[in-house]
Amino acid sequence: DFVEKRPLELEAIYAKPLAAALAAGCDMPKIRALYHALAFIDRSHRGG
Repeated sequence: DFVEKRPLELEAIYAKPLAAALAAGCDMPKIRALYHALAFIDRSHRGG
């Protein structure tokens, strides 16, 4: 997806599981940071 400049599936792979973990009382700061970094790279790479 990245090479073809298609949106990465970050919502399904990171955001939804992170939200479920947080709802269950489990904070995952390193995974959350990775998600935000990848989202930034994704937006920048696609011109957003």
